[in-house]
Amino acid sequence: MAVVARIEGDIFVAGDLSASSMGVPELTIVDAMVATGAAIGAAKLVHQYEKNSQQESGTTATDETYVNHVAYGAGTLQSFKVGAVTACVGAATCDIDLLKNGVTVLNAAAQLTSSITAFELVTGVIGTAAYVAGDVFEVDIDTTAGGGTEAVGVFANAVYREAAV
Repeated sequence: MAVVARIEGDIFVAGDLSASSMGVPELTIVDAMVATGAAIGAAKLVHQYEKNSQQESGTTATDETYVNHVAYGAGTLQSFKVGAVTACVGAATCDIDLLKNGVTVLNAAAQLTSSITAFELVTGVIGTAAYVAGDVFEVDIDTTAGGGTEAVGVFANAVYREAAV
């Protein structure tokens, strides 16, 4: 049977420390302790993807749905924000939704109206954040002129955080 030695207090080692095995308590190693050139393999990390989608900056918003992200691994949607280069005027509105496999993940589509200024970000409230590898996310834009002028250059930003694959 192995003999266990216990040392109370701090220990300073002026050279390398090696062991055949070592138990490091959870939440002990922090970012500052990892060397810049540590070359930690991608399979051991959580990956964050920030995906931007936009209609042409000089083009009036139109109804459109397009793919924003295909999940590489299981993950969590972190945020969804939308805006426009030029704001809606009058009664015009622009609803922007984020769909996962054709179904919304928001509590309600984020809406641009004349009260939202150019480049102001509107945050979508996420209802379903979790997803699995292979899920496909789409940005869905639905415009209504309503007697006003539609926004120009509608854009969306989604942040996805995924487990390593």
